[in-house]
Amino acid sequence: MKKVLLIGHCGYDGGRIERMLKQNFSVEVVQTRTMDDGLKRLKDEEFDLALINRIGDADGKSGLELIKTAKEMGIKTPLMLITNYENYMNEAIKLGAVPGFGKRDINKKETIELLKKYL
Repeated sequence: MKKVLLIGHCGYDGGRIERMLKQNFSVEVVQTRTMDDGLKRLKDEEFDLALINRIGDADGKSGLELIKTAKEMGIKTPLMLITNYENYMNEAIKLGAVPGFGKRDINKKETIELLKKYL
């Protein structure tokens, strides 16, 4: 079973993403509301994929900063920014993230195909 970490999502969006993941893949989903806790868990635990909100719901911190810090720390988990904004997605990829998807695309076939690479 694969293990996915959701970082910085609100309860509603985190629930939507978790349901989509569990309906389409054999996964364990761990959710953390803050970027700091997400970074700590990435450092201390093994995950097959991390889905990072652009802005942390609970702390307002930047998902781009988390990606930058995680890469500087040598974290190997594939990091995927969740955003509807192409410019932020492009920046995340420049920082070392893998291509992600927007919240409006959660249940699209293209999103499932994208996630199959990791799950």
